[in-house]
Amino acid sequence: HDKPPRLTIVLAHRGRDLLRLSRCLQSLKEQDCSDFCLTCVDYGNSPPLRDELQALVSRFPFCRYVYS
Repeated sequence: HDKPPRLTIVLAHRGRDLLRLSRCLQSLKEQDCSDFCLTCVDYGNSPPLRDELQALVSRFPFCRYVYS
């Protein structure tokens, strides 16, 4: 049985450029410590940005996407 990660990171996103988030996720991917998970909360983005955000988050296995 898998134990939960030691650290959970929650990032909220609404109406901002995805470049900063992309860099953040890439940086986390390159860390030596991988005992973490990240939840990206989409806080009401419109469909085009929502789709881009969901696609970005799906490229990182330690991430999950939640729409609120």
